[in-house]
Amino acid sequence: MHPSHSLSFPFLLSPAAAYPDEVGAGVPVTSEELASLLYKPQEGEWGSHSRDEECVRVLRGIDQLLSLEISNPFAVPVDLSAYPLYCTVVAYPTDLTTIRRRLENRFYRRISALMWEVRYIEHNARTFNEPESPIVKAAKIVTDVLLHYIGDQSCTDILEIYNKVKAEDLSSTEEEEQVAEVSPDSEGPGTSSGKRVVKRQMKRQPSKGCVDSWKNHCKQLLSLIYEREDSEPFRQPVDLFSYPVSFAFFSEFGRAGKTTA
Repeated sequence: MHPSHSLSFPFLLSPAAAYPDEVGAGVPVTSEELASLLYKPQEGEWGSHSRDEECVRVLRGIDQLLSLEISNPFAVPVDLSAYPLYCTVVAYPTDLTTIRRRLENRFYRRISALMWEVRYIEHNARTFNEPESPIVKAAKIVTDVLLHYIGDQSCTDILEIYNKVKAEDLSSTEEEEQVAEVSPDSEGPGTSSGKRVVKRQMKRQPSKGCVDSWKNHCKQLLSLIYEREDSEPFRQPVDLFSYPVSFAFFSEFGRAGKTTA
């Protein structure tokens, strides 16, 4: 073949394409081909460190966090057999183990995506539980601790952050009890010893928004059911002109049910 002919047929110089042994079968992807398809983080998307360095650091922090009792409710996915309505209320379930596995697999393209998912631990707890319940308070602490740890790229001990956040939470709780020093001149006989008197604040009454929160949850659930195709026959009252029925049937059915019960 003349040398000039090879310029007209560049495919003659390319490696032979792999074909499946059987019609309809697939061809395995090589590790090099797979690596070329994966996302390559840009500079600054993981702060001052590389993605691998940050993933390893956050993995160590999550392992430390999982050793604490406060993280137990958020360690693994919610058991849907015990809480079947959870998936109908919570749009994006997540937990510490899921986040940990995604870090191992380098699932997150940017550190902002990791922090976005961490925030859903507290968000989901508030969505499914009462606003002032212990599990919501625990979710806030776990979320704040992990977000602080991720944000401080020089930190290697998440327990230091946990102790600091926990101390701040305890101090805010203790503010509900005010300790006042009684002046000897301000009281009558018998109070000149200047004893400390503890003044307890009146228990805050739940706001109307908290009392009526269940109504909003019901509205959200009904809206979700209404959007499902299965609910179409039950969205409107039955048209008695199109589907005439004998109400005697329902009265007989009701009496039969009482007899059976």
